[in-house]
Amino acid sequence: MTDNTTTAPSAAPEPTDAELAEHFSTYDPLDAPSSAQADGDVRLTLPLLSGLSPALRQEVEAKLALVPLSEREEATPGLIAEVLRANSRNYRVMAGLGEGATHTQRVDVQIANQVRLLSEEVSRIQALLDEDRMVEDPVTGEMVPTPHKAVQGDQRSGYQTRLQEIRHQYNLLTGHEGAKLREEAIQKDIAQYRAVRDQLSRAKEADALAEKMARDAEVQRLAEAKFRFKRSNLG
Repeated sequence: MTDNTTTAPSAAPEPTDAELAEHFSTYDPLDAPSSAQADGDVRLTLPLLSGLSPALRQEVEAKLALVPLSEREEATPGLIAEVLRANSRNYRVMAGLGEGATHTQRVDVQIANQVRLLSEEVSRIQALLDEDRMVEDPVTGEMVPTPHKAVQGDQRSGYQTRLQEIRHQYNLLTGHEGAKLREEAIQKDIAQYRAVRDQLSRAKEADALAEKMARDAEVQRLAEAKFRFKRSNLG
């Protein structure tokens, strides 16, 4: 005799905290939900090099300059995609993430944005400190640089102090402070995952119990009807 009974597939084991931590901490930044939304069925195609903004076109052209002339036409679409991908990642850093982003993704973007702002401030300050003091040439009347810097005294000391503060903030963000913020975010994501899974499990149990209660009620109704029938026959 053939046994036609089937065994229900066993539920997949719940991931460990370590597995969840690995899941939440490793992701493609471009998979993080963007704050920019598009309505409808949108299909994007790569623009031509001439269709890029001047800044992006310069990035692509700089990369193309490193490619042999005979291979540039074939390499151009890939380099355009590469630059647009990097630009998209930078957009997420500056504009923030959209609905559905994890705590870890939001903290990563927050840290990256703070690092970006600090780096930009360093560039501005360093440019001021490097600027030469200009004087008018008595012969030509043109402004010419001197051996002295334009920013001197207390102002220069203030900028240099600020650079030290920025470096300290940068080291914190890219070191133990940033790691601490990220670990806290990962734990929040794990807790949220567990809470959602528990809620789904409760809902599934409630559905199963409701189905059993409905079945039991139907069995009870049928039993009572059979009882009334039997009793009437006996009478």
